[in-house]
Amino acid sequence: MRPELLNPLFAEIEVLKGIGPAVAKPLAKLGLSRVVDLLFHLPTGSVHRRNVARLDDAQDGTIISIEVTPFQYRQGGARGPFRVLATDCVGDVLALTFFGGGSGYARKQLPLGEKRLVSGKLEFYGQERQIIHPDNIVQPEERSKVPQTEAIYPLSEGLTSRRLGQLVAQAMPRAPDLPEWIESSLLGSRGWKSCKCCCFGANRTGWTNGPTRWRRVQSPGRPSWRPPSSSSPWPPAGRRG
Repeated sequence: MRPELLNPLFAEIEVLKGIGPAVAKPLAKLGLSRVVDLLFHLPTGSVHRRNVARLDDAQDGTIISIEVTPFQYRQGGARGPFRVLATDCVGDVLALTFFGGGSGYARKQLPLGEKRLVSGKLEFYGQERQIIHPDNIVQPEERSKVPQTEAIYPLSEGLTSRRLGQLVAQAMPRAPDLPEWIESSLLGSRGWKSCKCCCFGANRTGWTNGPTRWRRVQSPGRPSWRPPSSSSPWPPAGRRG
């Protein structure tokens, strides 16, 4: 019989807020039917956003967060992209480009003359710098809503990494503090963490005591997770992104 301590983990995934038939279907395609399945559906990587004040501080191909002020809308023909031209704090121009559909969303999110914090991959289109479909568009005072590091999960059609991450965050408090089978002296000498702590560490890179990155360690018969040592680069060989 399953220990009662584990019952919250084996609850149907629909107990989590916001999971209706439309979300449950793509989750089922991933084999995620219970809360425990969601907790062990681990990220394959992460996105790291760099906060910059000026466009000149960022390199082509990097993912940035920057405060800009939109000043002009441009529609590129009936089937062309809709572009919002904006300036950074020193007047350099950034094009925020949107493909497909109308311009209503972009106009609403990026009103002319009002500052916005945008985040996305910086690219060059000819001599022009642009971000295509920004990941985040918020008011400057809502900067905390834009995560500096965000996990990337295996997905199926109808799901985004952000939505899946929100569901994982809901599931986290259901993880119990399990009795430890490894001797405390060995845990201390190796720097290994508890099962619950490792579950948090595998799904998140931000901790209250600062950023922590985790790597998998193969023990005889059992895998474990621990922070990398100074002599063990992250990611391990074969897992570099």
